[in-house]
Amino acid sequence: MTGLSELYASLLQPAELESATARIFSVLPIGGRPGYFVGRGVNDEPALLIEIRGRARAPIALKNLLVTFNTPCALKVDREQRDTCAVVIECRATDSELQNYFLIITDHLLDRLGPAPNTDQVAAAIDALVSLFQKLSRSPRREAQGLFGELLVIATASDPAALLNAWHTDPLDRFDFIFPNSRLEVKTNANRQRRHEFSFEQCNPPVDASATVVSLFVETAGGGLSLNVLVERIEARLGSRPELILKLHSVLADTLGTGLLEGLSQRFDEQLALSSLAFYDLSTIPAVRDPLPPGVTAVRFRSEFGALVPLDSQELERTIPGLIVPRGSRRG
Repeated sequence: MTGLSELYASLLQPAELESATARIFSVLPIGGRPGYFVGRGVNDEPALLIEIRGRARAPIALKNLLVTFNTPCALKVDREQRDTCAVVIECRATDSELQNYFLIITDHLLDRLGPAPNTDQVAAAIDALVSLFQKLSRSPRREAQGLFGELLVIATASDPAALLNAWHTDPLDRFDFIFPNSRLEVKTNANRQRRHEFSFEQCNPPVDASATVVSLFVETAGGGLSLNVLVERIEARLGSRPELILKLHSVLADTLGTGLLEGLSQRFDEQLALSSLAFYDLSTIPAVRDPLPPGVTAVRFRSEFGALVPLDSQELERTIPGLIVPRGSRRG
């Protein structure tokens, strides 16, 4: 099936009519979805139009996104015009890369909606898109280096869906991955040392949960693996799991914010990262343990544990099923 980006690229910009009372779009129908169109507006911006009448809602206006409901539209398909009312979701960004990102995310949202969504499901999908674009207007919350390490662990796992299900929804959560009976924390270092910063809480997990730390060396490299390609690898392995793909992009947007497009273009040395990837029982690394002195809180420290023996594959599989040590990494 042709993606929205390809459909949009084939559309011509419509002429604006002074006497028009309706919004004018050049459109193409989206295959298998009656009443769904990808459009190009008079301002040459991409849009998704859905012929559906829902409850009356005020327009949603963000820096790079505008959503209007029950909007009178004139849809130009080839040489014919179709007058209708529709939900119009427009990307107001002038940056072509952000416009393309809008079309990619909208594609994933349509996959999640299925062929015949009801009005409530469409409203929920619109809210999810609005939430993602709100995150894109915020300052970055973490650097791309740490995100690369987490994504590499997901991409190389035997069950990436299980890792994505367990992945944090907030980039500042205590652990990167939370499973029912275990925790997983990813630490990166650009100086090729097993020296990482921890919080007291990370090194003192719940008594009924084991905790593992992943240590790897991540360096920028001009000809290396970009964050964007790594994301595409994960998407390809997820197959028909659009809800997880949308979670993936939501966390990316929340982490990188206004720096998303720049961050996705950053490249890192994949072979160095894979060859240095090692897993350790968090209870064995040098750390500040319970009990803390009364009145002492928010303790953070650096721990160096390069001399420790990493967990082997069997130990790791027992601790976190679905996570494997990639070929070429340290196995202990």
